[in-house]
Amino acid sequence: MSCGYVRTFPWRGIPWFLRELRVKGEWQGSDLWAPELHARAGVKDFFRSTEHLLRVVLLLALGVVAFLVIRRAVVPADFGKYGHFRPGALDDIRAHPIKFAGREACEACHSDQAETKSHGKHAQVGCEACHGPLARHAEDPSSVVPQLPDTAVLCARCHEANQAKPKTFPQVITAEHSGGLACNTCHKPHNPQLASGG
Repeated sequence: MSCGYVRTFPWRGIPWFLRELRVKGEWQGSDLWAPELHARAGVKDFFRSTEHLLRVVLLLALGVVAFLVIRRAVVPADFGKYGHFRPGALDDIRAHPIKFAGREACEACHSDQAETKSHGKHAQVGCEACHGPLARHAEDPSSVVPQLPDTAVLCARCHEANQAKPKTFPQVITAEHSGGLACNTCHKPHNPQLASGG
């Protein structure tokens, strides 16, 4: 008695793109003849198996194209020409109106305050660091009248106690130090020693 049969099953050790294995054998009595293994990996089967990979590749390609288009639209053309900055930014900055007059302009008119400041610990602090940008005042003193800063707020910006500051830098806990009084009650801002001389 003999019969032919065809069976399809997964087979270990065969590459993933070989989708079907057909085992052919003939039954003769109680002996099974050695099967013949046939692997069919046609073009159609190959693309059917790699369809999901092609989708991923297509998505990656679209992502790269989208990135390049957005980058071209958002990043200025001259960015990176001389390094990691935009040279045209310097021209943009020059186009802004000047707001700070500079220490020399202040000292030209306020020589008495400059003399007092030159002997104190604030000698290297620029005038406009505390008084704000005053280029318009320097050009026309009557057009802008500077307001005296609130020392209770201004002085705390630099001198409020903070562990990140050097220990040699003068620091206070303002809530405990002044009892609510403004700093210039006891200190002269241009030469911040105690007003009593102590």
